[in-house]
Amino acid sequence: MKHKRLNRDGWGFQYYPYYQMRIDCECFHGLACLIRFTDGEANYWATPKAGRIQVTGEGMTWLELIPDHEKRVITIKYFPDGTHDEERTNYPKSFCTKYRPSIWYVDVIEGMEYDEDGIAVFIDKYLDVIFTPEGDVKIDDRSELDQAHDAGELSDEQYADALAECDRILKELCSDIAKTNAWCGKVREIVEERIAAGEGIKKSREVLALEKRGYPTRQKAQELVREAEERNPGPWGDHSRTAAHCAEQIAARSGMDAEKAYVLGLLHDIGRRFGKRHLGHVSDGYSYMTSLGYPDAARICLTHSFNQKKLEAYVGNFDTTEEETNLIRTKLQETELDDYDRLIQLCDSISGAEGVMDIIDRMSDVKRRYGDYDQEKWDANLALKDYFEKKMGMDLYEAVDKEHFRPSAK
Repeated sequence: MKHKRLNRDGWGFQYYPYYQMRIDCECFHGLACLIRFTDGEANYWATPKAGRIQVTGEGMTWLELIPDHEKRVITIKYFPDGTHDEERTNYPKSFCTKYRPSIWYVDVIEGMEYDEDGIAVFIDKYLDVIFTPEGDVKIDDRSELDQAHDAGELSDEQYADALAECDRILKELCSDIAKTNAWCGKVREIVEERIAAGEGIKKSREVLALEKRGYPTRQKAQELVREAEERNPGPWGDHSRTAAHCAEQIAARSGMDAEKAYVLGLLHDIGRRFGKRHLGHVSDGYSYMTSLGYPDAARICLTHSFNQKKLEAYVGNFDTTEEETNLIRTKLQETELDDYDRLIQLCDSISGAEGVMDIIDRMSDVKRRYGDYDQEKWDANLALKDYFEKKMGMDLYEAVDKEHFRPSAK
């Protein structure tokens, strides 16, 4: 039998905010876990009555309940608060409250344990029950249960217990889905109240490792940019890919961490996710990366536009609130620029949406679009070019393959 962590690392969800708490109240005694989807693509299953069922995606929440003395994990996959898919034309009106479930998925389990990080782990017993607000009810993976029994992985007693638990789930949860929804909603309210009162995120080893290094994996960074482009399409995405390519190539020839350089280059403009802003994209990017627990990436969102740490040298419109402006000014003053800051500043100044540009051409294009370009900033960018060419011992444009590189989202 497989051991599965309730932060759902098997789905790749271990990097999302995950809460794990013991609850003892009139309506529930047991373990409750909650996963918040802060980003990610929407994925769907198909069911006869409800039709297309959303199971993942930005804004969704998974609530996982493991009641005491029962052999089940109840996972309620909620839509973003106060919404549901309009394609679900038969979605019950009585379910249209703040917390609206898309689907329930109930795992029959052998038992529970905890890993070395304190993350709850369930021992999966193959059999599952799936049901929807519209009345779909399905027993899933019965063939896997039968095969495990036939192969001797499950004893006769374990096999019979799994079938009995399935019958109890059908009777207790599926016979009155509206009642089940109301019960789950009450438990979620308790969980949300605990979180609002300061219940902390339960961090796995993967999350702790990322926090130590301060930036996401390459794959995660690519996902973040693709998702951001869906929200705010534009040439900024390919500009960021060009900057990432340049940063990686220069870092590899300068004794720096090429993987870190790539990720920071890719995410330097992630603040564009929130719309067509100028200086605002700096504060948006800093705040967003900070909220995800990526301080190094947040820093680059802040520093990439300021090679002299002068807010007044920003090229573009000052479209920030007083609070955002003060955030940028304060954090710039607190930051001592290092070679990763300098590297992304350089790469930003040679990266176009169609590939690598001559630094003079790139800065001239920016000056043409905005009507001005701070001369000290201009000179500092040229000094950065000289600095990294000396570190590499070669021409900048040769290092980044200016003549041939073209950005691609693939």
